[in-house]
Amino acid sequence: MTEPAAISHPQATHFIRHTLGCGCPDEVFEHIRIDMLPEVFIGLPVDYMIDVGGRLLVAVCASADWRQVQQSLTGIVRRAREYRDRNGFNRFRLVVAAEDADEARAVLQSVFDDAVSDGDEKMHLHVLKQAALPGVASATMF
Repeated sequence: MTEPAAISHPQATHFIRHTLGCGCPDEVFEHIRIDMLPEVFIGLPVDYMIDVGGRLLVAVCASADWRQVQQSLTGIVRRAREYRDRNGFNRFRLVVAAEDADEARAVLQSVFDDAVSDGDEKMHLHVLKQAALPGVASATMF
């Protein structure tokens, strides 16, 4: 993965609120932690994880081809749900960057829905163009 530029607190907040559509209250955004290559997703194509106030968990697949993510999606969902529930997060959002976002979204959403077959409404998938992602350089605490 090419190391993107560091993300600022306002960039992270804007991305999560406006790009992903999170309606969390302001106090949730007081503490944002970004972990590069998070241990919970070792062996899976997750580049970084964003912890927003201990309530929202966001995993970002920025460097892998979306077809690689497709092959690993069930594992990502399983580990994310376990981590979310074990650590008391309220919601999980998976972000996949793909230049052909429309094609990727159709395929990935179907696989994601199958992986979340119990109707867990606190698991969400976002497929975005690479340019929509903020940059992250290293584990950072705001």
